Amino acid sequence: MSPMLLSLWSAASVASAEEAPEFLLGNLGVRVDLPRGWKMTRWSDDDFSGQNGDGSVLVFAWSTPIQVPIAEAPPWQKAFTAKVEEMSGKSPKPGPASVEEIAGRKVALVDVGFQFGDGRPGTMYGAVIEIPGRDFMLATISPDRFASAGKRARRDLVERLDHKDAPPPSTFGATVKLGGVETHLPDDFRPALDSEWSAVSPTLAKFGREDWTDCWIAVRPLPLKTPDVLASCPSPLRLGVVDAYSFDTAEETVRAKLFGKALDPGAMVELPDRVGFLYTPRDGLAMGAVPTAAGVAATWALGDAGMGDAVRATLTQTTFDGPHPVEGGEVVSYWLTERTFSPQVLCPSLCCVGAGVMVVAAGGLVAMRGRRRRDDDEEDLD
Repeated sequence: MSPMLLSLWSAASVASAEEAPEFLLGNLGVRVDLPRGWKMTRWSDDDFSGQNGDGSVLVFAWSTPIQVPIAEAPPWQKAFTAKVEEMSGKSPKPGPASVEEIAGRKVALVDVGFQFGDGRPGTMYGAVIEIPGRDFMLATISPDRFASAGKRARRDLVERLDHKDAPPPSTFGATVKLGGVETHLPDDFRPALDSEWSAVSPTLAKFGREDWTDCWIAVRPLPLKTPDVLASCPSPLRLGVVDAYSFDTAEETVRAKLFGKALDPGAMVELPDRVGFLYTPRDGLAMGAVPTAAGVAATWALGDAGMGDAVRATLTQTTFDGPHPVEGGEVVSYWLTERTFSPQVLCPSLCCVGAGVMVVAAGGLVAMRGRRRRDDDEEDLD
């Protein structure tokens, strides 16, 4: 038996048998209900450990920092192989993995075989349950000669678990609002929960913004990985008239003011009533912006891959309560700088030039007639 596991077994063997059978993990809202005869060896607001009456089966409970739906079991295997290694078990090897419904809850069941320090085989029987804001991990451990007891204990403990609140209903693809702007999130993203702030804040810090109070933040939760993050915030940036003709000029302003001059120029995203800006410096990082009635909505995304698609979907699935504000001087500037050779500008200009030519020609004609008349008068006098 490894030193870590040996110490746990020794601690369990001397634990008080008078402990109460139910233990509330306060930060998780989960109550662990031990069967009669079981004992607690560690108990906090975030984790728990114990053993059965004769010490042949140990139990451990902890949680993840983010809530991930239970869809497949294999992605959770790493959590339990890592737990075996943490406890100094040798040669962890994932075994059977499946998703079952136990006591009305969808549970990922994962077995991991390993060796104790003395070479004896053992198995960790893991279970993952979705709870509000997190995933609850529970594992029983037993030498293989007590395998049936270890596996039975896992199911029994899962059935006896009690959490005060059910996981919130799925909000993937929800609609989020930012002032007068409404966005239908990509189907694999959902709004981040308050309890998940510790999981998303390191990613948000990479966007170079400190205050996220007026923003929406969404996540694509992944088993045992940092979640992909998608966030959008308002900006008072004014761009004047923005369309396909003025895109290059506006893009330079957006890039310099919101995301940094060092980026390559962004791509235009055509929306039903306006155009947006998309930046994809690398596959796992993307940014976007779109003019709104109050300025600009800026969007950032960081994750494993495909974040450009996520930002593009965010821009194209957004509706607005009004056009981007434009002043009279900005309209004139737009026509003179961006549409110089358009008929709306060119024709009036040519008309003005033509009128001037006609005025000059008429003036010249009048002058010539006046001179001819004077010459005629002089001849008559002679």
